[in-house]
Amino acid sequence: MDKENKKPTTVVISKLEAKLEAERVRTAAEMEEERKANHRKKVMAALMVSGVVLIIAAVVFFVIIILTGQYRPGQTDPVEDEDDDTTGMVLPSIEGYRCTTELCEKAADLTEDKILIRDTAYFVFNRETREAVKTTIDAVEYRSFTPFNWGDSLLLILERTTGRQGLYSISANRRLTLSFNYTMFERDISAQVYQGMEWVKGVYILARIADEVRLIDIRTGAEVVRAAQRIFAHRDFIIGYEAAGQRRMYTMAGSRVLVAEAGVFVAIYERHLIQITGKQSLTLYDSGGVQVKSSESYYRQLRDRLREVNRQDYMAALRSMSGVFVIPN
Repeated sequence: MDKENKKPTTVVISKLEAKLEAERVRTAAEMEEERKANHRKKVMAALMVSGVVLIIAAVVFFVIIILTGQYRPGQTDPVEDEDDDTTGMVLPSIEGYRCTTELCEKAADLTEDKILIRDTAYFVFNRETREAVKTTIDAVEYRSFTPFNWGDSLLLILERTTGRQGLYSISANRRLTLSFNYTMFERDISAQVYQGMEWVKGVYILARIADEVRLIDIRTGAEVVRAAQRIFAHRDFIIGYEAAGQRRMYTMAGSRVLVAEAGVFVAIYERHLIQITGKQSLTLYDSGGVQVKSSESYYRQLRDRLREVNRQDYMAALRSMSGVFVIPN
């Protein structure tokens, strides 16, 4: 009898527990879903706040750029593809050139419109066109920069801190001299050293290294001739003056042709070098430095001409003929 009465009670309790368990599971699921929803709201809110802060920061930065004058939409960067390590710095502007380093400075006035700027390299900046051209000048310290016109070329003397000088062509954008060994460049065509050879301006220039003088071809930068005292450039030959009156004759390419001691008569006539070796004898060289043989037609023609003028003295004959350049001692 007791067993029959207990069975319904157990069934009722089991149903109640199952119902309570289901309610608990549902409640837990709802709470988890609410927790996830709240987390998503917080994440979205944080993202929105971060976006607003970034926008405000960008606006403030742009306003600062405008107010400090660093924003110049019309100017082209002087150096392309160059890493900028100065982001955020207020860099100087030199006569319209926008610097890219703190050490930027004007090195020299080149012409009315052009200046030389040192920045990441040396640049020629045109103040009219706002164009900056990178040069091949070594990016090192120099004591001075001296620009000057030589013929149709704009040249620049670069003086190192040691006092030694080199020559650079702004027009050709290349270094002319191979080294910085020179102590002076003769850049005044009216100076005594150029007397009688003013035609060399734009073609050759005289330079000095200590007590020596050098003739430099500005088209190639090569030293053509060197001499102890002075150099004279004729249009067909170059004469180098050494100690004790010695003269050394060279072709225009710099090949030595003849060495004449003091007192020896040497002249240039019709693109030939003539050395008088006796009253009625001579040695003859062409403009390439090749000795003309006495059997050749030009040698015989010149000899006959000299005899017509003065058969006894070739030196006197040459001195009296027009077109003859007597090389002075």
